[in-house]
Amino acid sequence: MKLPFFLTADLGGGGNSLRSARVVIEVARCTSDSDRDRLVETLTSEGEEALLEELRVTDAVGTLQFNSRLPWVLRYARAMPQDGGGTRMFLATERPITGLAIWDDPRSTDYPFTVIDLLFERDGSVSGSLTLAARMTADEQGRFVNVETFETQPLAVTEVLWNVDAADGGA
Repeated sequence: MKLPFFLTADLGGGGNSLRSARVVIEVARCTSDSDRDRLVETLTSEGEEALLEELRVTDAVGTLQFNSRLPWVLRYARAMPQDGGGTRMFLATERPITGLAIWDDPRSTDYPFTVIDLLFERDGSVSGSLTLAARMTADEQGRFVNVETFETQPLAVTEVLWNVDAADGGA
């Protein structure tokens, strides 16, 4: 998959107040192996709060924008080739938490990350999910990072339009 890429999509479902929205995602580059290793090491050795602080100072990899509002800075992007072609991309950033959110539902502040899981199929189609409020944990070796969602389910990413010329034949 060639970078940068740009996509627009609809979001829906998820059991929260954002029933449907338009999202614009732009990814300029992927997170380096050394940055990924550093972030996973931080999570496994120091925990989620330390990961959040480390993510905040990590260089931007792209942006995420909802309904023409100010964009959020994406801090993590990882592309993984899939068996049979296509690419899975995992994106993450800190979740901006407003004073109203703290007042309205303080429990949600325990979920400081937003994560996006996209699957770029070999034929150019894209599907995925977006979790607005998530927590992260990892096994001791850092091989598996687990994402726990605050919502009952992630938002579905549908009706995706993207610069298909960024696809490189499914690899």
